[in-house]
Amino acid sequence: MERRLLQTLAVSVFLFAYPLGGTVAASESHQTEDNTYVVGFHDSLDKALIEKAGGETEDVWERIEAAAVTMTDEKAAWLSSQPEVDYVELDEEVQVNADTDTELRNWGLNRVEATDAWDHDVTGAGVDVAVVDTGISTSHPSLDVEDGYSAVSYTDSYDDDNGHGSHAAGIIAANQPSAGIVGVAPDADLYAVKVLDEIGSGSLTQVLNGMEWAIDEGVDIINMSFGTLTNSQSMKSMLDAAYDDDIIVAAASGNRGESSESGSRVEFPARFESVVAVGAVDEDNERAYFSATGDSVELAAPGVDIVSSYEGSSFGPLSGTSMATPFVVGGFALMKEAYPEEDAAHIRETLQDEALDLGSDGRDEEFGYGLLQLPDLSDVTIDKEEEIGEEESTEQPVEEDIEDNPISDDPIDIPEEDENDESASVEVPSHVDSRVSYNEDGSANVTLSWDRSDEDVRHQLYRDGNKLEVVDSGNTSFIDQGVPAGSYQYEVTAIGANDEESEKSEAVEVTVEEKETADEANGFSWPEK
Repeated sequence: MERRLLQTLAVSVFLFAYPLGGTVAASESHQTEDNTYVVGFHDSLDKALIEKAGGETEDVWERIEAAAVTMTDEKAAWLSSQPEVDYVELDEEVQVNADTDTELRNWGLNRVEATDAWDHDVTGAGVDVAVVDTGISTSHPSLDVEDGYSAVSYTDSYDDDNGHGSHAAGIIAANQPSAGIVGVAPDADLYAVKVLDEIGSGSLTQVLNGMEWAIDEGVDIINMSFGTLTNSQSMKSMLDAAYDDDIIVAAASGNRGESSESGSRVEFPARFESVVAVGAVDEDNERAYFSATGDSVELAAPGVDIVSSYEGSSFGPLSGTSMATPFVVGGFALMKEAYPEEDAAHIRETLQDEALDLGSDGRDEEFGYGLLQLPDLSDVTIDKEEEIGEEESTEQPVEEDIEDNPISDDPIDIPEEDENDESASVEVPSHVDSRVSYNEDGSANVTLSWDRSDEDVRHQLYRDGNKLEVVDSGNTSFIDQGVPAGSYQYEVTAIGANDEESEKSEAVEVTVEEKETADEANGFSWPEK
């Protein structure tokens, strides 16, 4: 579901270069003031020549035969005249110029107005964000991880051995403008909470342990770019506790929204009221074809071909609601810095009100309240000592072609509640949906659809508690034809290989209205004999 995004970073770099073999007139006020210069040599770096010029060597870059040198303008001018020297450049500030969409690799930053927030020095500084995922790459030049925790069994390290968590983390708070990799809140503090393993899977207990660690650490915001089809009360309780502690939690709505008649396909934990469910849009502000729909969706954000940091020191594009979620988390981080006294509920409500309404008027099942938009923060006073990327790494990340979705669609293993209950081994069908269409004779066809987690199960349909039909494995829909007017209740169960049957799904209420036949609508009646 990815297309490679190749864009060129445009930065405003102001370098003062001395012409070769010449001298530069320096103002009297700077002739005796030490400045830092980048000095490059034709063949090999000559520290003795730098010392002869009266300069002090700082950083050295052997691969380009250059060094950072502290000296006065007068000494720099003399050094530039030496035949061994290729160039002498004043070490000036490098800043991201965020006026157009082509300057950063991540097209979504401008779309959600993050760059406007930076113009007012709002960058997420001092806000703690936990990324509950596969970990975060601790060696990535675009990322700075404050601390972390591992809940997986095979390692105590929270380093990312999958890539998914690093990608989400980069969308939130990458901070390497020289490489074009910058997150929504580049100065936010990242906390890596590793609950998924190297193949992107994990258990419920791992998620709970990770969540508890993040809550105990007192983080401000939690990112959960994954979901499961199975409801879990323990997970709900943990997330409710986080929200009660004024922690904002955002989660991916899921990538199961393929059908235009999908109805409610939002996964857990995004379905919980204490969690912000995030859907994905493409560059045309259209719902991404995979983005799950349902009345739980709260906000939408860019989620197609999003370029971000990845495993190790690499970067590349990924698509999914997993990518949209960290945009929203980054947005919350900016709001938290701008308004530190506001509670989670108020900040959440503010972004709902600011969202760009897409689709149907008001909140809808595709976009929620709409596309994430950061508000005008010109009234916010932030005392900033550093610019974005001022302390960024000199190592450059490596572009990589990333495989589709490094974690599975249902990565969390929810344990069975009763091992002695055979029905517990067969998962209950989820996201049962219905649609009614009418025939010329006034009867109706009721189309039912649902999700399954196992390819090898059959499904039993019930209408008003009575068995209706068994659907073979591989099918997840059924049409109940010729249904007369009335109210009905449909349920679905799963039947395993040993004929064990799951519990019934949540009931779906269907009302078939009284309709005129085609003949009645046309005013036709048969003549009396």
